[in-house]
Amino acid sequence: MTFIYAAWTTFRPIPKVVNGTLPASSKPAVVPSALQADQVSQLLAKRRSIFPKDFSGAHVPREQVETILEAANWAPTHNRTEPWRFTVLGRKAQEDMVDLTLKALPGKLNPEWEETCAVAAAVQNIYIMTSALGLGGYWSSWTAEARDTPEFKELLGLEEQDKCLGFFLLGVPKQGVVEGYRSSRGALSDKVAWK
Repeated sequence: MTFIYAAWTTFRPIPKVVNGTLPASSKPAVVPSALQADQVSQLLAKRRSIFPKDFSGAHVPREQVETILEAANWAPTHNRTEPWRFTVLGRKAQEDMVDLTLKALPGKLNPEWEETCAVAAAVQNIYIMTSALGLGGYWSSWTAEARDTPEFKELLGLEEQDKCLGFFLLGVPKQGVVEGYRSSRGALSDKVAWK
């Protein structure tokens, strides 16, 4: 079994863009072969969270872990901050993690951050399907001064305890504009620690 610990880091400096490009360490996007929207839909619907008790115990090859993390490295990133860091835990580190967890076991309710992450994963699926359909999408946090007001909550039909995590703007891109969007990411090796 392989654990990947994902850390969200705050105050990560925004990469310096010179003449519209990121530093040389950034890897250019690899454009995959086109998938049909129904293939993407089937893939998204097929994804399941498999409980560790149902793992076979077979080793996951490092190459597959790296492939998974490279996909994670291409998540949307506001201002190109790329705030993710991952630590891949070996057997001893996994045992230590379990011991520490059992000592600090929280209550039964999901923590707020976990619910926020679930929403973010749902939005990522929206992004993927948007791309598969040839549409354009943009997840905006919006301005908190407006978004978090009682009037906005009422407009959106939210309860007092609910939080709006932004708006996904969806549209049909102008002809040829998508090809003009370029993206790159910093080296994955700068974001992964193996223990």
